[in-house]
Amino acid sequence: MRRLLSSLRNHLILAVLAIAILAPPALRGQAPFVRGDSIGTGEIDISDAIGVLAYQFLGGAAPAQPFPGCGADPSPSLPVRVYSPA
Repeated sequence: MRRLLSSLRNHLILAVLAIAILAPPALRGQAPFVRGDSIGTGEIDISDAIGVLAYQFLGGAAPAQPFPGCGADPSPSLPVRVYSPA
C-alpha cells in the first residue's frame, strides 16, 4: 500500500509540473511580450524549448501569441533601422 501511495504521489507531481510548463498562456495569465518566450511566462528559460518541442512532436499547447505569425516586437530594446537596396 505504501509503495502504491508513493507511486501515485510521484505521478501527481509529474502531472502538476507538466501542466505548469505546458499550459497555454491563457490559463497562466498573459505575461508581457518577450522575444523568445515561446510559452508566455515573461521569462526565457529551458521551459520555452521544452514547450516548443512538446508542441512540435507531442501535440502540446501552441506557443504564445503572436504565433503562428511573427508579430511586432513592442520592446524598445533594439533600434529599428531601415535599409534601402544599394
